[in-house]
Amino acid sequence: MAYDFVPKSAYTTLFYLFLSISSILYYSMCFLANFGAQKSHLFWLTEHFLWRVCLTQWCILAIFGAVFWRKIRILYLYLAVLAGNGTMVLWILKIQQFLDGRIDLMNIHLNLISLLFFFAILHNFTTFYIFHRNLAKNSKKSAIIYYV
Repeated sequence: MAYDFVPKSAYTTLFYLFLSISSILYYSMCFLANFGAQKSHLFWLTEHFLWRVCLTQWCILAIFGAVFWRKIRILYLYLAVLAGNGTMVLWILKIQQFLDGRIDLMNIHLNLISLLFFFAILHNFTTFYIFHRNLAKNSKKSAIIYYV
């Protein structure tokens, strides 16, 4: 039986909303600061710091997934989408550097972020499919119980 360990309240909803808006703003600022030839002088907007943020998010997601998967499914999906967004920004920045000729095709960072981005997309689609299948299965059971 699936249950959600995350408490549902107005404060939790506002916290999730704040976290998602702040992460989207951070990814947008990093993208704008690093896209093109001009680089940012703020250390927290550099590409290297964005690498650290994204890898930290994926490590936290791996720990949550290994330990608390059954209890916090919705939070796990939420964190996976946030980590996937950061990975997408890094991938776009590396592709832009490749198209500008600043890095070549055999650059290790380009290859690693391409693999991570591919697996992030695969992970998120698989997770969404599993949730959809479980919700469809549970709704059929509850409909049968309700109408019998």
